[in-house]
Amino acid sequence: MSQRALNTEQFGFLFHGSTHREMGGKPYHTVEVWPREKLESEYAQMHPGERLRDPRSADPAQAPAASLSWHHRSGEILGLYTNPEHQRQGIATAMLGEARRIAGDTRGVTQPRHSEHRTDSGEAWARSTGDRLPRRRQ
Repeated sequence: MSQRALNTEQFGFLFHGSTHREMGGKPYHTVEVWPREKLESEYAQMHPGERLRDPRSADPAQAPAASLSWHHRSGEILGLYTNPEHQRQGIATAMLGEARRIAGDTRGVTQPRHSEHRTDSGEAWARSTGDRLPRRRQ
C-alpha cells in the first residue's frame, strides 16, 4: 500500500455509518475527506445520502475532497471519488486505510473490500494498493 499520507493539517476524515436499520436508511458506510475548515459544518456532518436532498449539493464547492463507500454487509466498495484537484496525492489510499481502521475498531462495521466491478481508474487505484484483487468484471 502507498506510504503517502493525508495532510492532516489541511484535511480530516469523517465517518458516516450505515443507516440500514432505519426506515428508508442507507445500506452503506462512507468515509469522507473534508478540508479542515468545513469538517465541523452541519453540511459535512450530514449522512451523504441525506445531502442529496439539500440544495447545497448542487454546489461543487460544498462537496468533500474525496469519499469512499462500502456495503454494510458484504464490505464491497460501492464507490470511490476524489476531486480531480486532489487526485494522485494518496487521498483514496488514506481513506481506505481509515475505513479499515474504523471497521477494525467498530463492532458491526464490515471491512471494505475491492469490488469486481471497477472502472479503468478504479482498477489502476486498486492495483496501486498492493491488495489482492478479485477478478475484474465490467
